[in-house]
Amino acid sequence: MPEEPLKLFGTLADRLPEKGDGDRLRENAQAAIAAIPLVGGATNLVLDRVFPSAFRERLKAWQRELAEIIEDLRRRVGDLEAESRTSEKGFVTAVYQATAISLATHRKEKHEYLHNALLNIGIGNSPSEDLRQIFLKAIDDLTPLHITILKFLHKGTTQMKQRGLWSPQNSREIKSFTAAILALHPDLRPLQDTLTHVITDLYNCGFTPIRTADQSFPQSPAITNHGTAFLSFIKEPPR
Repeated sequence: MPEEPLKLFGTLADRLPEKGDGDRLRENAQAAIAAIPLVGGATNLVLDRVFPSAFRERLKAWQRELAEIIEDLRRRVGDLEAESRTSEKGFVTAVYQATAISLATHRKEKHEYLHNALLNIGIGNSPSEDLRQIFLKAIDDLTPLHITILKFLHKGTTQMKQRGLWSPQNSREIKSFTAAILALHPDLRPLQDTLTHVITDLYNCGFTPIRTADQSFPQSPAITNHGTAFLSFIKEPPR
């Protein structure tokens, strides 16, 4: 007998749960979380005894987010194609991985990254399945500050030139990546001591050849192909 295709969402009611759907939502979340080694049982205990209301609200918000992704995908590729793509095992696996990440964070930026990543997967604008699982894990591991610095490594030199903050002819005051980052992002000055750790994390991810923020600025390239692909993965695709 042929295998039944996987379906993430059926009707609009399935995709946008109303009050009273808490038990079903909780079961769906537990199914996703149970796949995470060593935390399934502990998380279920938290659900039952500590944060049942807060967790369900977070879960409902994420399920609404998934509904928006599906609707956007339908507008882009049509109903039948969207149904086919969201039933593919690779997409369903990505949804499970993204669900676990989303439930573990309140950061709006990370939810935006997950939204864009799933949409890119759905429209076929994503790397191989292995690499996108690595990228989803990176969304979980890295902070919005990491992404800000990675974007700087990608286009920061160009932006500094455009704003008159740096030029090859007048580079005496900005000699390190720390100085360059703070020139473009002065709001990060309180986090100056953190920048070396952030860039080291990005280096360990394979996103940049720069090892520390104290290295001489500028260097080309400051971002790897891997890093550029990751930024594309978490960016909203063009309409």
